[in-house]
Amino acid sequence: QAQMLTNKTKMTLRSYYENLERPTPPKKEFIQRVSTMCGVDPYTVRLWIVGKAKPSKIEYIEVLEEVTGIHRDNLFENE
Repeated sequence: QAQMLTNKTKMTLRSYYENLERPTPPKKEFIQRVSTMCGVDPYTVRLWIVGKAKPSKIEYIEVLEEVTGIHRDNLFENE
């Protein structure tokens, strides 16, 4: 499981993903879950994680919030 958030911790989508336990199955499972819930390709979710793209629909943001527990304002690093 990902680390619990504290008041002092600002977690982004990328840091959530990087904090998933290794080996990779939990990370692969996370990507698959989000891609299935959003109806997008897993590659798209990977682009969101690394900051190369952002979700195009509010529904995708809501899924990310639900799955990660991270508020939408903190999902992505400030540009």
